[in-house]
Amino acid sequence: MILASRFHGLRPALWAGLALAAALGAGAQPGPRADAKPDAEPPVIEAPVRTEASLRKELVVRASPGFVSDCRDCQMANRKLRGWRIAREMHGSDFSEADLSAAKMMQSELAGAKFRSANLAAADATGALLEGADFTNAGAAEAKFTDARLADAQFVLTRAENADFSAADLRRANFTLARLDAADFAGANLRGAQFDRARLPGADLAKARNLTQAQLRFACGDSETKLPRGLRIRRCAKATS
Repeated sequence: MILASRFHGLRPALWAGLALAAALGAGAQPGPRADAKPDAEPPVIEAPVRTEASLRKELVVRASPGFVSDCRDCQMANRKLRGWRIAREMHGSDFSEADLSAAKMMQSELAGAKFRSANLAAADATGALLEGADFTNAGAAEAKFTDARLADAQFVLTRAENADFSAADLRRANFTLARLDAADFAGANLRGAQFDRARLPGADLAKARNLTQAQLRFACGDSETKLPRGLRIRRCAKATS
């Protein structure tokens, strides 16, 4: 009696075991445990929403640190960009008060860009498109503007000692009150350029093109200033700074 009762209590478990064995033999896989936790779903990462305006003003440095990519009308004021490579198209961008010393701007397109009070010492803008750019009060000592297109550019109060403007297009450029000591203008086109109260001690303008005596009327230089034949310049007073 006792044995039969125990056997009767085991029958449900026995039948369940036989059913499981049959299922496995047929290739079925055991189902998940009732207390098993479901697999966690991968997190959804949404890309940030970017408007056209934000994309235009975004500084992209993904592929190469020290490189500013194409970006029209970008706000780059007060940036630390020493030695950086400036990409080809950045028309109208604002680099006011930025540190662009030793920056590489060769062949860059920066028409209408603002460099007011920026540091451009030893920057290389060879062959760059800088028409209408504003360099007011910028520091551009030893900068290279060789073969650059600088028509209508503003260099008012710019300090560009030992800068290289050779073969540059400087038509109608404004150098009022600029410091141009020992600057090189060999082969530069100076038609209509203004040099009112500009300082040109030691500057080389001997081979500059389209320079007239009227343009030098209010400029000053010294015995080391080189001028085209027949032109002259008054001597500068001693600089105070």
